Amino acid sequence: MSVILSKEHDHEGVGFGQRHAQPCFHCEGPCFYPFVHWRGYCDIVICSRCCSQIKSGLMADMLQVSANLDLLNLGYRDAILVRESRASLKKRLSIE
Repeated sequence: MSVILSKEHDHEGVGFGQRHAQPCFHCEGPCFYPFVHWRGYCDIVICSRCCSQIKSGLMADMLQVSANLDLLNLGYRDAILVRESRASLKKRLSIE
């Protein structure tokens, strides 16, 4: 995954106005600089506005998946980590 800061850093020309411009994967709008370009099985670009909007949820989801995979790899087949909001946790603990 790369952060493309400007036209000079856009070696594949996927930013807005470039020869291989791609829309944002999330909102389908143009990808003005800066934006994220992920190269994998299929290329994904995410505009800066969407990066800002989804950063907390996406990163938390990736960390949760990674932590659960680590538990599986350590042999904890029945362990599952589930995220819970502070408000929900406080409410649940005060009831029990």
